[in-house]
Amino acid sequence: MKKTKAGAGLAAALLLTLVAVSCDRDRSNPLDARSDFVKNRPEAPAQLAAVPGVGVIRLAWQAVTDRDLAGYALFRSKRSNGTYAFVAGDGDSTAGITTGKTIYADSVRSQNRTYFYRVAAIDTGGLQSELTAFVGATALEDNVSPESPQSLSAVPDEDVLGRVILRWSAPQNDSDGRDLSGLAGYIILRAEAGTGGAVPIDTLLAGVREFQDTGLKTLTTYNYTIVAFDAAENSSRPATAVQVTTPGLPTPTGVSAADGIGRVSVTWGAVDDEALIGYDVFRSTRSDEGYVRLQGTEGGSFTTGRTSYVDSNLAGGDLFFYRVRAVGRDDAVSELSTFVSAEAQDDEVPPGSPGNLAAVPDAADFGHITVSWNVPQRDADGGEMTGLSGYAVFRSEETTDSFVSIATVSEPRYEDTGLEESSTYYYTVTAFDETGNESGRSAAVRVRTQGEDRVGPGSPQNVSAVADESATDRIVVRWSAPSTDADGEELTGLAGFVVFRSEGGPGSFVPAD
Repeated sequence: MKKTKAGAGLAAALLLTLVAVSCDRDRSNPLDARSDFVKNRPEAPAQLAAVPGVGVIRLAWQAVTDRDLAGYALFRSKRSNGTYAFVAGDGDSTAGITTGKTIYADSVRSQNRTYFYRVAAIDTGGLQSELTAFVGATALEDNVSPESPQSLSAVPDEDVLGRVILRWSAPQNDSDGRDLSGLAGYIILRAEAGTGGAVPIDTLLAGVREFQDTGLKTLTTYNYTIVAFDAAENSSRPATAVQVTTPGLPTPTGVSAADGIGRVSVTWGAVDDEALIGYDVFRSTRSDEGYVRLQGTEGGSFTTGRTSYVDSNLAGGDLFFYRVRAVGRDDAVSELSTFVSAEAQDDEVPPGSPGNLAAVPDAADFGHITVSWNVPQRDADGGEMTGLSGYAVFRSEETTDSFVSIATVSEPRYEDTGLEESSTYYYTVTAFDETGNESGRSAAVRVRTQGEDRVGPGSPQNVSAVADESATDRIVVRWSAPSTDADGEELTGLAGFVVFRSEGGPGSFVPAD
C-alpha cells in the first residue's frame, strides 16, 4: 500500500490511541500486525554495527529506503537489557531525530566502558520504526598523544617593548598518524638564552591559536616551543623551537658607586644608540626591591643626561643600592643594570677657614662697617669640600682678646651697623657645614670707624735743616710725615704741614711757610 502524508498523520494518531488503550494487552504483541498503522511504519534499519575508538564509538547501519524518511533515532544504554536513552546529535532532537546520516560518532567520557546501542528510522509524520537489535562496543583508552603543533612563529611587538606574539596551527592527527582524539589545550614553554632550559609559562585551551608574552627584557634572546595535550593528559612532543630577540636600548654597563661624605657618586659607561636621550638612576635601601627613580636637576623626564650622578644629602652611615637604565625616544627604556652599593659617610671634617678677610668702614655712615671674605674651597684636611652651610662672624673692640659671635650668615659678606664712630674694631670669621663641623677662625682684621676728626696727626719726625752751600741765604728743611694720629691711632685726614722758624733761640718760633 502506498503511504501518504495524511495517512501517516492518521497512523500517528492511531499509534497514540493504541498506546493509550492497549496497556492491558499482551506486551509481547502490543500492536496488531495486520493493522494499517503497523504497515505504514518505516522499516527498521539493518546491519547496525559499532566500532570502538579512543573516547568514541562509531556506529553505522544500512539506509532505509523510504521517501518519507526524516532521519534516524539512536538510543544508548550501559546494559544490553537496560533502559535505552535517546542520543541527541546533529539532527532535530525535538522530532526525536539523532542524525540524518547512516553513521554517527558517539563521544563518550568514560573510557574502557562498554555501551549498547539500538537505532530506529523516523519518517516525516513522526512514526518510528521498530528498534534494531542491540550492538555493543567498548570505548578505548586514549594512550596516544596528539602530534606536535605546527607552524609556530614568534614576532616582537613593534608597538609595545617587551612583548612577543606567538602563533601556531593546531595538530590534525594523533602522533601515530591516526585521527586526532581529544585535543584539550596547549602548554607554552620559554627559555631565555644563556639561562638554562625551557620552562612552562602558560596553559591555553584547545581553541586558542595566539599568545602574547609580555614583561620581557629588552635586547634579550628567547626560545619558544609549544606542547599539545589531550583530555587524557597525553602530551605531544614539543613543536620545533623558534628564537626571537626583543628590541630596545642596551642596558648601561660598568656601573659603580663610590662612598662620600653625605653622598654617593654613581658612574656608568655610555650607551651608544641613536635613540638615547638620557638615563634614569634608581636607589633603594635593599638590593632586591624598593628601587625608586631619583629626580634630576636638568629638567628632563629622566634623571640625567650624563654618565654620572651624585646622590647627596644622605644620612651618614646608611647603605644604599643603585641601578641604572637607558632612556630613549618614544618612551623606550632599557633593562635595569645590575645593582651596585655604597655607604654614605658621616661628615666629621670641618670646612677650611675663610680667607682674605676684609673690613671697610663706611665714609658716610660712621657706625657702619662692611665685612667680606673668600669662600673656602676645600675641607680643613685638604679634601673635597662637603656640605658648607654658613659662616659665623666674630667682633672684638679695641683688642683681639674679647671676640664674641655677632652674626651667622649664609653668604660671604656681613654688614655691621650701629657701631661707635671713630672706634677701633677687630673681626674674624669661621665656616661651618651641615653637620655642625666648624672651621678655625680666619686671620683677624683691624678697622676703625669713620667720625669727626678731633685728634691731630702725630708730629712730623726726623726734622733736619741744612744750609745751602751754593746760596748763603737759603736753608733746606726736610722731615718725615707722621704715620699715626697724636693718640697713636690710625692717621686720619693729614692735609699738610706748617714750617716754623726762630732766630737766636727756640723760644720765638713763628710760621715761616
